[in-house]
Amino acid sequence: MFRFFMPEKPEDPREKLRILKTQIDDLLNSEALNDIFDLLDVDKKSIVQRFNKRSMDGNAVREVQTLPPLTVSESVRNDLFPCFKELGFIDINRPLNKTPDRILILGGSLKACFDRTAAAAGMISDRTLSIDGLSCYRPINPVERVAASFSSACETEFGAMSEAFIRFFGTDSCRWKEDFHGDRNLNRISCIRTLNGVSENHIFRIFAAPSEEPGLRRADTGDTLVHYLQSASPGPDETLLGVTGNRYCNRQFLQLAFVTMSLWKKGHPVPVRIDVTGCNSDDRTDTVETYDPGHYLQELIALLDWADRLQQL
Repeated sequence: MFRFFMPEKPEDPREKLRILKTQIDDLLNSEALNDIFDLLDVDKKSIVQRFNKRSMDGNAVREVQTLPPLTVSESVRNDLFPCFKELGFIDINRPLNKTPDRILILGGSLKACFDRTAAAAGMISDRTLSIDGLSCYRPINPVERVAASFSSACETEFGAMSEAFIRFFGTDSCRWKEDFHGDRNLNRISCIRTLNGVSENHIFRIFAAPSEEPGLRRADTGDTLVHYLQSASPGPDETLLGVTGNRYCNRQFLQLAFVTMSLWKKGHPVPVRIDVTGCNSDDRTDTVETYDPGHYLQELIALLDWADRLQQL
């Protein structure tokens, strides 16, 4: 199984970047990736032209949960699955470092916020300094409520993360302290919600990040990390563990690595020891019968895009 990792040594970020680029070369030359290209009769360029369903007019981006299923033959669907599994889309669900300094719960759909927060609750150690939810003010789509199979009154991703913290960390809204900034454009809103009185040993916070392109899209993973690093100011020697859905681990790792390495190149002392793990345990991972090849292809296209960006850094 292919999994990106940030080496603890050497300490020199330049050498870490070189090792990351070596891992990217291994991905691009992997048998599993080339098998996917052969099965779909595409290459690295044409897979974007044929299967990228998220791009909209004007560079806007469509949410994954609103995409229709991709129709492929049963044989292709079955043959694609082990390739995705080998590329790390299924089984990454354990941290490489079991005692991270800071746990970052990466926001997503309504159900995802709850699943990831529940998993993060089981990863807290005595060394953990903070548990931080990274989100934005993206409105919850009605299809997310159907997929969640539980009732929720929240209207935004930030609200979903807040409800999840209440459920899994035993707090309530009366103990929240907020630092709010924004206007009528939801993509520009930022907020830091600190949960007081939950624990004497850990800090619990929820960050709503503004988008770097508020006229086009909501805040993405990179925007939320930049907002977090600027607001929380973790030390450069601290370790960060991102918790997300299993299929997003490698892509979001590259996205987080790109952000930290870009800031480092600009002279900012930021943590460069990061890890990303999935929230679905072995008995809850996707199977060949349940996975959506269209969604997986969107994620593969995004993974290749971030690999290119890091290669060019």
